[in-house]
Amino acid sequence: MPWKDSELTEEQLKLRLSWFFDRSFKAVGMSRVSRVTGISRSTLARYATWEITADNDERDDARIREGKRPVAKAQPDGPQKFAEIYKITRALGVELDHLMVAISRSTDPDSFDMIMRSNLVAEFSFTTALNGERVDHPVVTPLQAPVGRARPALSVVG
Repeated sequence: MPWKDSELTEEQLKLRLSWFFDRSFKAVGMSRVSRVTGISRSTLARYATWEITADNDERDDARIREGKRPVAKAQPDGPQKFAEIYKITRALGVELDHLMVAISRSTDPDSFDMIMRSNLVAEFSFTTALNGERVDHPVVTPLQAPVGRARPALSVVG
């Protein structure tokens, strides 16, 4: 997958992805995303607030002493996590490969910050081929379908 070649660390990619989810959930509404994906709001909230810091181990130790689950264990693992991320991005109308290319394309934080501030990630994902050339795709997403009409189960990009 293209984002594997990025110079960014996995933690940096997770932080960027969580930032995208946070902004998208605020724009679309977490309840709507939950309804479309079938993923609970609490699980969605975890994806929007990945916390990756040096003191996670200390926090986990404290949570275990209090009889709670470690933060790391509160996150879905492996294939389950990937399947949920895939469902969430499709519900938001974004193909996961394109989103990951968009958020990992540049190692310049100012460049990424500009993309996020201007809210162009979804448009960038749909209108930019992997080689950077503009492409046009008709896009219909369940969260953009007109009210009163049947909503498709997943985003359709064709």
